[in-house]
Amino acid sequence: MEEVIGIIIGNVTSILTIYILTVNMLLKPMRVTGRAVLLIFLVLAEALSEWLEPAQLGTIPMLAGVSAIVAVFCQQRLLNIICVLFGYISAGTIDSALGWVFDVWLQIGQEGENVYFYLTWDLLYLLIVFLLTKGMHHVLKYRFQIERLNQTGYVSWLLLIQMSGCTAIYILNLVAGELLGQGSKLILYHMVLLLLYLVITYIVFWLLLEALNRMSRMQRLIEYYGQSERLEKESINKLEELRQFRHNYLNIFRGMEGYIEAMDWEGLEAYYGRIVEPIRREVEQIDFRIVQLEQLQVPGLKSLMGVKIREAMEQKIEVILGISGEVSDLDIEPYALLSIMGVFLDNAVEAAKDVSFREILISFAKKDDRWNILVRNTFDLAAVDTRRIGEAGYSTKGRDRGIGLYSVKRILKNYKNVIHTTSIEEPYFIQRLEISRRGGG
Repeated sequence: MEEVIGIIIGNVTSILTIYILTVNMLLKPMRVTGRAVLLIFLVLAEALSEWLEPAQLGTIPMLAGVSAIVAVFCQQRLLNIICVLFGYISAGTIDSALGWVFDVWLQIGQEGENVYFYLTWDLLYLLIVFLLTKGMHHVLKYRFQIERLNQTGYVSWLLLIQMSGCTAIYILNLVAGELLGQGSKLILYHMVLLLLYLVITYIVFWLLLEALNRMSRMQRLIEYYGQSERLEKESINKLEELRQFRHNYLNIFRGMEGYIEAMDWEGLEAYYGRIVEPIRREVEQIDFRIVQLEQLQVPGLKSLMGVKIREAMEQKIEVILGISGEVSDLDIEPYALLSIMGVFLDNAVEAAKDVSFREILISFAKKDDRWNILVRNTFDLAAVDTRRIGEAGYSTKGRDRGIGLYSVKRILKNYKNVIHTTSIEEPYFIQRLEISRRGGG
């Protein structure tokens, strides 16, 4: 009787282990329907494994089924499957370690084999699995920031292939242990090596991803700075045109006064067509937004703004620019501000180009010691899930492309003096930054 109860406890523990680690390792909570399907599948898979010899072979179709359920009911499919497989190997290694401690070190494996021993053992194991997977979920999501892999789909696929291979090796190691009668200590040794290999591999991938991100950001900055010289020359030319117009316009109006005093309307009309009209056309050609950009004294910001304004104009988007005074004393590193503004403006252009009323407003205004930056654009409200704005991987531009506002949130974690708000005032999508002095009010 006790043997039957022990088998039942073992089966229930196996089911709960996979269920707990799957639910805990997912980057976002699974819906209730998905959890119910997962639990039913695990019960059926555990029953099937009783007919296999050795029983560990049943783990392969079980994990394949779990991965399929995750792919159906969860977003970020690849990353979630990777996390679940990693959690499985980690939980299995803990199981082997505890088994070795009980069997070899404490030497109570045989003497304590009764219902109470099994129940105590399995409850302790499930508690450890729960705490372990919760901690691993936090590390992968918030420390390792695994969701950034959405930027590079090929890296996610490489990690999934590697994790699947490691999981297969792990299971085959267990099967070999059962068939060849290897000692628990040797099996544990193999598993620990495998787990260390996984950890080291993930660290290498993380460093590689960091390097790729830095290279990408540096490439963007080089492009922005590469525009500086051309934009500088253009701004100087526009300013010179304005100075020339300012110098001449009084003389032009004095000439018009003479015709008016003499009531020489034909002469005035000829004068207007010969002198005033050409100058008026020249003034209309002056893009005063380029002149306004001269007030941006943050390194690289003028070039970035110039490039993005041109991109918007190419999409037939009306750009309204308002800069009140010289922008030079923002208490945020230029690199961070450029990255944030690049995201805001890229998103604004992408959203505004898809609607009939195309408009972007950009303003820099200072009040007391605070700078307020606003980027407002028209957009299609029906195309945006407002609840998911800022999530890694969410984008109206396609699956696994949304990393912009998520990266803004990450950058601003380092700046307690910067307040970022997102709001919608139909038909506008609005991003605001309020930058105060660090250490100030």
